[in-house]
Amino acid sequence: MAKSWFSWLNSSTVQHHCRRAVLQMKHPVRALHGLNSRLESWITQDWKTFSWQKILNSRQKLVILATIAFALSFLGSPLLVHSQSLGQIQVIYRPVRSQLAQRFGTVYQKSKLFETAVAPLNRNFNLPRNLTVELAECGFVNAFYEPARHRVVMCYDLTGYLVRVFRGNGLSNQEADVQALSATVFIFYHELAHMLINELDLPITGKEEDVADQFSAVLLSNAGVNGQTAILAAAQWFGSVQGPQGRIKYMDEHSLNEQRAYYLVCLLYARQPDKFQRLVDRLGFPEERLRKCTAEYRQITRSWEIMMRPYVRQ
Repeated sequence: MAKSWFSWLNSSTVQHHCRRAVLQMKHPVRALHGLNSRLESWITQDWKTFSWQKILNSRQKLVILATIAFALSFLGSPLLVHSQSLGQIQVIYRPVRSQLAQRFGTVYQKSKLFETAVAPLNRNFNLPRNLTVELAECGFVNAFYEPARHRVVMCYDLTGYLVRVFRGNGLSNQEADVQALSATVFIFYHELAHMLINELDLPITGKEEDVADQFSAVLLSNAGVNGQTAILAAAQWFGSVQGPQGRIKYMDEHSLNEQRAYYLVCLLYARQPDKFQRLVDRLGFPEERLRKCTAEYRQITRSWEIMMRPYVRQ
């Protein structure tokens, strides 16, 4: 991706959001604990009392409508609507060798990020089978959902790669670590969306990669400043690396990196227009597009609520 696009990250507006988040996330474990508690509260409490009509009358609470979907969201696992739950999601930490994997493994285990993420799904939804979220040293940079083995794999190699990307963009070691962990959180929910779509055979239209981005962004936009930081970190990542080149980039299952980055900002703005007005102004979003961002955000939350409603445990 051209560096000219990434230059917006140097704006005072973006730096204000990112550096404030870094100050609030000085200790990675403490930061992830904060994100966990916010998500846990939202998933286990708010979704039970949502009201579609009430939400239609309240822009600030628009997203609660999608909570049922999101309760499943970061719980990322399959659910089948039956009277009896058949499975649970288990988090597994695979043995590692490198110091980098050991370091991030310690952060994840102490923060219990992934355990907290799947707990509400295990409690509140009927799952068709046992599923796993596995943390592993893969030997390659990736995170993926594997349908045949009913698992999401988060590679420590990916977080290490993200640290190098952010350091290369001029962030300090501490800031790069925080941004890498934040981007990893976004990727985690993205992969959980793949799991939901495939395990439940959800009737999406359009590219699944776009739907997974939307799912992660709408969920995290409701998780306070740390959730918003995760979205911005993912946007920064997309805005600073090159995707496929030549004609291949138009054939790829992912949208162009530039499109993914701007769309995350679009959804973030839709959730809190006042907070992110300066950012979208700096990026040059037309007013007409911003109105559509708000409409699309509402459409996404409503669609997920409708799709996931049948799978809530009674």
